[in-house]
Amino acid sequence: MQQTSEIRKGVLFGLISIMIWGSWPVVTALGMKQGMTPYELLLLRFSVASVILLPFAFRGNNSLKEWVTSLLFACTAGVTYSVASINGFTYAPANHGGVIIPGTVMLFTLTVSHFWLKERLTKQRVLGAAIIAAGLLCLSIGASTGAAHKANSWIGDCLFVLAGLLWGTYTTLIKRWPMPPLTVAARIAFVSCALMGTYHVFWGPETHFLAMPVETIALQVLWQGVFSAVVAIIFFNKAVAILGSGRTSVLNASVPAIVVVLAVIILGEIPNQIEQLGLLAIISGIVIAIMAKTAPLAPPVKECPKPL
Repeated sequence: MQQTSEIRKGVLFGLISIMIWGSWPVVTALGMKQGMTPYELLLLRFSVASVILLPFAFRGNNSLKEWVTSLLFACTAGVTYSVASINGFTYAPANHGGVIIPGTVMLFTLTVSHFWLKERLTKQRVLGAAIIAAGLLCLSIGASTGAAHKANSWIGDCLFVLAGLLWGTYTTLIKRWPMPPLTVAARIAFVSCALMGTYHVFWGPETHFLAMPVETIALQVLWQGVFSAVVAIIFFNKAVAILGSGRTSVLNASVPAIVVVLAVIILGEIPNQIEQLGLLAIISGIVIAIMAKTAPLAPPVKECPKPL
């Protein structure tokens, strides 16, 4: 009975974390529709998260080597990833970002894990990767044949692919130089905030926070800096501890589907038939690749936090 209760608790933690991450692209796109710029969203994201996570940034090993590694993490999973992903919503629909980014991450990590980390690729994972690639092609074709307001959607899609490559690089690097998930999240937020703060002081454009509705800023503060950067990471780690990485990965495969559904309900983004085929293919490919068993040649590594 106690074991069943623990499993239910783990599933609850997992569901909350994927709902937060699944709604992040939609909430970000909504903020931009309400007048916020990508730059303003970036400032909120890292300033709020760095303040909340600051006590964890200096826990553990504080050697120069560890902080150089943290800088490298921040340059892949921090400010650069966020610049690419958030600016992508300027050109492309939120459902594209919510599916292209994890699809690209999956393709990249499968390739790098095989050639660099020496993990054998199973036929099921190769099949999943091929379906993801076909889905990305369908999205590209579908966007180019869509309505006029999607004329520059390919630019956003390219930015989403770049974001996926950056996050995929981060996940590969952290397998080589693992850190506790909360510590690495705190250091990424701290270093990214320092970089953004320096840019803002010397070269940053003017912001318009005082002219915005309080509820608009409050929603973005909560979702960018609190829920995505803190709550989701903590709950995800608790889910992994209770359910294991295998079951939790299955839950994560539903994130793109959540993005697509919320984008329709909240933003009114209705994909055309070719885009629907591409979205379905990418989601299916991710599920197939995640469910495949691996035959690693390298020792197992620690879990790393997911995209904020």
